[in-house]
Amino acid sequence: VQWSQFWAPLVLDGRVFVGGGSYGGMYGFDAVDGSQEWFSTTPWYDEWTPVSLDGRLYSQLGDEFTQWAPATGAELASVRLDEYPWLSYTMATTPALGEGAAVLVAGDDLVAIDLGTRTGRWQLEDGFTGSPSVANGFAYAIRDGDVVQVDLVRGDVVRTFPTATAAGKVVVTDDVLIAASASQTWVYAIWDEAAPIAVLGRGGSLALGGGHLAVCDGTALD
Repeated sequence: VQWSQFWAPLVLDGRVFVGGGSYGGMYGFDAVDGSQEWFSTTPWYDEWTPVSLDGRLYSQLGDEFTQWAPATGAELASVRLDEYPWLSYTMATTPALGEGAAVLVAGDDLVAIDLGTRTGRWQLEDGFTGSPSVANGFAYAIRDGDVVQVDLVRGDVVRTFPTATAAGKVVVTDDVLIAASASQTWVYAIWDEAAPIAVLGRGGSLALGGGHLAVCDGTALD
């Protein structure tokens, strides 16, 4: 790796997968002893990480959404995207996988791909940033600072949750969504966009687990 920075690696079925290489690429390592199993060349981007669903390995890099063989790093299939960050070598996004679909922020569009047919389901144009989420038949993504809830099959915007300055990734559970800016965190019931359940006076990166929400602003963890 030269100057590139990569997001947290993916652990899947006894292997660890992470971006790397002097001019782009992805590594597969043994999760027990750390030995390198393979390296595959990819387009040269940083701030990304591979994702998985049902034991399958995927990446989004430039205008390519690609499926890889976890055991060998061989490319199995690729879908070409209409939009991508052509002015930058930084992705700053990861796809969301679930319910037979991949949802991606491509350029500033939100795109859904059917994983079975490897064809596009729908595409919403303009204003999208960060990394989307998929839960309970909907996609969630940040559009012009607000969070939108999109029907995963039809691509219709069902609800818009006002946040104005949200960034990064939306965290979704069975009944709430959580989004953050650099200075605030919003919690909404997923069926009610009228007003948030709570607004926290700290923002940053979000993580949810064990019934607890962690918010890290780069200097402190709450």
